[in-house]
Amino acid sequence: GSTSPTTSSAFLPLPLFDAITEAQVLQAAAALLGVALVGAGALAFSHWRQLRHTRRSLASAHALNERQSAVLATAPSGFWVWSTGMSSGVGKNDGTGGGALSQMFTVAADAFGSFSDVTALLLPTHAGELSEAVTRLRETGTGFSLRVETTDGRRIFEARGRRMAITPDAPASDIVWFCDITDAIREAGRLMERVTSLTEQNAALRHVFDGLAVPVWVRGNDLAIVYCNRAYARAVEEVVPAAAIAAGKEIAPAPAGWNRRLAEEALVAGESRTRRHHIVVDGQRRMFEISEFPLAGEDQPWRVAGLAVDLTESDDSRGELARHM
Repeated sequence: GSTSPTTSSAFLPLPLFDAITEAQVLQAAAALLGVALVGAGALAFSHWRQLRHTRRSLASAHALNERQSAVLATAPSGFWVWSTGMSSGVGKNDGTGGGALSQMFTVAADAFGSFSDVTALLLPTHAGELSEAVTRLRETGTGFSLRVETTDGRRIFEARGRRMAITPDAPASDIVWFCDITDAIREAGRLMERVTSLTEQNAALRHVFDGLAVPVWVRGNDLAIVYCNRAYARAVEEVVPAAAIAAGKEIAPAPAGWNRRLAEEALVAGESRTRRHHIVVDGQRRMFEISEFPLAGEDQPWRVAGLAVDLTESDDSRGELARHM
């Protein structure tokens, strides 16, 4: 009835391993080592190929960067450039400046660490407009052209933003070119002031001439009449001077072409030429002394000025005096 105690062991006999010889173990280890070496060699070769490709890519990128830098270095104006691979927005991977940018802003060569350093030198409203335009360029490639002025008012620039490839083999970059237009703007301002002054003077002279009872006219380069006063218009039976000019009416139409010949003679001689001629004005035949005066300067739009003086009453007075003598 009693049961003998069962003996338990954590290690069971393994006859299979008892049968493996030392040579077989070494052979298996050698096989495993061979597999490991082959795998390591394949992995090392793969890494080497990847490293070679990376080095070639870096060399190509460096060469491309050198070509782009060489192209940009020839630019007469200043610029700021971003690669299109950079994050968009001013202040994010903020590109680099170059060209004559620092000289244009009259600052040290290393003054621009970011594009915000550039906009800080502009009038606040202009800086804001430029920053917004650059953000649109970086995000959507939308180009722009803005006029911006420095805070001290000394320089005015045209800022033009474009997405473009600097060289044919390069990916597109976002570039803002700065062109100094200060002198051109100021010269344009001076010319506008002069034009305004001349326009005012011209208006005053026209007002004076229109108030004269004497016909006055001016001829252009082809000796056609380009200006006349109201008295001239009345003499050629037109209501307003513009109608007389448009119709090309001469103050003494017959014989044909003699008016221009008189103007040509004055122009060639460089001094006035005068001739008397009967003209019918307001239904009355009257005697006029017609004079043509050359104007200085061959490059001027007005070449010859004319004047017609009514001598009828003077001639009548002399005739009346002659009859009584």
